[in-house]
Amino acid sequence: MPILDEHNVARLALMPKCLLPQGNVFDPEQIFQLVRMDGEVGKQSSSWGLSIASEVIARPETGGVHGYGERTATRQNDSFRIRKGYDPDPVVVYVGFLAFKGHAVNSFVSSNHRVEVRWFPEHGEICHFQIEISPFPNVTKGERKLERAALSKHLTERVSRFEKLGGDVSEGERENLRQFTDSYESYLEGTAKGLL
Repeated sequence: MPILDEHNVARLALMPKCLLPQGNVFDPEQIFQLVRMDGEVGKQSSSWGLSIASEVIARPETGGVHGYGERTATRQNDSFRIRKGYDPDPVVVYVGFLAFKGHAVNSFVSSNHRVEVRWFPEHGEICHFQIEISPFPNVTKGERKLERAALSKHLTERVSRFEKLGGDVSEGERENLRQFTDSYESYLEGTAKGLL
């Protein structure tokens, strides 16, 4: 199942890891941070992935993208508890998502990486897709890092809106939402003024 250019696509904003820890600063490479894909047993993969969600196929009866975001935060906290045996501090909190069109994903071109967008339902979430970049042979480590940063920048420049979590939110969620909103708006102001 492809993401079409006109589809609305979302990247979840999960606090605190979507901001730089130094001063809660928005950084595109934090929220659009690619993670290393699983490789063969005993080997490290050279491919990287980025999770995104399709607003078009997010189930309204399960809360749409916001429901998916809240369940993702819960899964990450639960996974931490299982691995470590204690509660995460701070806990992962979903505050909303950055939205952009499918064209932003489909238009990213690389001369030294294969770029693929795959429908990748995970944990029963049919709206989940994954952008995967895999280096061609003989691509240096530095070129790989630059390509990940280029994808982050490419997507950030094409964000059309921040869709914040609404409804009844706890005091902690409200504070996380305020921190993210303030840092993202400061980032946008700096970009508009040519400071970033």
